[in-house]
Amino acid sequence: MTFDDDFARIHFASGTRNIRVKSMGEEWPPPVEIEIAGVKYTRTNFSAITDAEREKMEYVCRGAEYQPTADLIDDLFDRSDWPPERKA
Repeated sequence: MTFDDDFARIHFASGTRNIRVKSMGEEWPPPVEIEIAGVKYTRTNFSAITDAEREKMEYVCRGAEYQPTADLIDDLFDRSDWPPERKA
């Protein structure tokens, strides 16, 4: 069951945004990987509160956190000179 306030916290390059899971067209728990505008994100953490527990809680929302996939990070940062050589 997906509640109206279940959200996904997505770390975009432009900043972090919280988006309601229902508005993404997903159910709880949201998928491990999502794609937005051609960019892949991986779920790194999410609330373990069950539907039954959440139903009894009036002031709680469940959240899932997404980070860009490692492939995107590798594409953005040139690591060819890492680690740097030590100077003697």
